[in-house]
Amino acid sequence: MSTMKTAASLAVLMLTICSAAVTQASERTKYVDANGYTFTYVEAGKGEPVILVHGALADYRSAAEVAERLAKRFRIIRYSRRYHYPDKPAQISDYSPDVHARDLVALIRALHLNRVHLVGHSYGGVVAILAAASAPDLIRTVTLEEPALMSFISGTDVMEQQKKARATVVADIRQKFNAGEPNPAADEFIDWVRGNDGRFPSPSEQKQMAYDNETTLLPYLDGPAATFNCEAAQKFSRPSLLLYGEHTRPWYRAVVMRLSKCLPNAEVSQISQSTHFVEEDNPTQTAAAILSFLGGHSGQ
Repeated sequence: MSTMKTAASLAVLMLTICSAAVTQASERTKYVDANGYTFTYVEAGKGEPVILVHGALADYRSAAEVAERLAKRFRIIRYSRRYHYPDKPAQISDYSPDVHARDLVALIRALHLNRVHLVGHSYGGVVAILAAASAPDLIRTVTLEEPALMSFISGTDVMEQQKKARATVVADIRQKFNAGEPNPAADEFIDWVRGNDGRFPSPSEQKQMAYDNETTLLPYLDGPAATFNCEAAQKFSRPSLLLYGEHTRPWYRAVVMRLSKCLPNAEVSQISQSTHFVEEDNPTQTAAAILSFLGGHSGQ
């Protein structure tokens, strides 16, 4: 009996080790050259390709829980945008939505992907819709999680509220950077985006990821806004899903509602118990909403 139990234990251990090895292999970092730059990415799963585009102070490691759920039905690709971890740029001179969008289109082509689903969060949502609009032949669907398209609410009261709040926090962030305190600057930015709820970050991996990308914060804040507008959105006919958090900042919700009226083939869904960071705050509901949407448009 003792020998049998030992053998059984060893078998379970070997299965566990093999399973872990497969998981690690599926998440091994890879590299691809596109648009004159080398991009780091990871992929998992099989099926139609879905590319996740991260927001500010993030990289290919973001949305891990959502990606894990999506990978059960799709081939999931997460990449680091230009200048983001693991890159350590000495200087950043061209941080703009247009540059990142051209990168994304070039990356899709470099990976020889045949029509992809794009999922973009915040600034990544801006990049995703710009890329999709510029090369619709490469796109099946677009999912935008609170895209930072503030031009859509220009001239509104909520936009004026956002501009005043943003000016205050950016000035404070700049002061912290000038004082050699980039980590507190990153903390303040993320907490402000969340709604100053004092809960950043959870889990701690999110804090480290923000710190790993803090050199991109000022270039992001100082960079140009996207030129995408309602007229351009009306010309984009691919299926679109717009997600927003139940407890998000009012301007993010206003952008989603306005954009939903401009995109001709858009669905809108609220993610409960979430701030701007729907992927981290409620990955289960976020993944379920995306899977339901993608399932309805798979193969199209």
